[in-house]
Amino acid sequence: MYYCRLQKTIPFNVTSSEGETTCSTPAVTNSVERAVVVSEYRVGETVSFTCQQGFSLDGAQQIKCGSDGQWQPEPPKCGCGVPQNVQNSNANLADKYITMTSFPSGDKVYYTCDVGYTPVGGSKVRFCRNGKWTPLRLKSVDCDVPPVVKNAEIKGPHEPPYTYRTAIRYHCRVGTLIGQKEIWCTENGTWSTPPACHGSSNSNSWTHQLHHRLSPSIKVWTVTIYSATVAPSQTDRPKIRLLK
Repeated sequence: MYYCRLQKTIPFNVTSSEGETTCSTPAVTNSVERAVVVSEYRVGETVSFTCQQGFSLDGAQQIKCGSDGQWQPEPPKCGCGVPQNVQNSNANLADKYITMTSFPSGDKVYYTCDVGYTPVGGSKVRFCRNGKWTPLRLKSVDCDVPPVVKNAEIKGPHEPPYTYRTAIRYHCRVGTLIGQKEIWCTENGTWSTPPACHGSSNSNSWTHQLHHRLSPSIKVWTVTIYSATVAPSQTDRPKIRLLK
């Protein structure tokens, strides 16, 4: 064990008045106090540790006073050790905790989740309780049923779950598709913007085509096509009326 003074590390050993090298009493926070307090230990003597309730031992349970006046190995700590990886490793310990090796009881650590995953219950925190870390469970991000687009058919998975990055493609039964033909389940659990199908009948399509063909030469005219009941003696062709 070491004491820090004036930013210098000084070995915590003791030399008795007879010149014999000894080790001072090791202090381990949150450990059970010994019934007999000894101020110094001779070379070769050992000390064992037990943590208080709510803590677990991090390090060797028994240490020995070495010939250099140092405890070998170094005294342990009582608390939680490094948190184990979360299921499937889809959650990562926040940077500030990566280099830490011991945590006192009641301490907590934070995690970041991979894209497409979210913690069950919404909390990304684990606590050191009774010498153990509380669990952190994750679930994949899911989207609801894909949005319905009028006059369009869906191509792709028709049954849930619709997990993150699941793609759905639309095909217009009638009209022209406006927008992206493919949408996907985003990391927020929502679908990207769906397209639309414009134009709902063949007559509208024919009207548009005729207007397009006539407009270069007759810019001020529009075309309307309609059907009518005609006598047998009249032509069977539909009438075309040009309007200014």
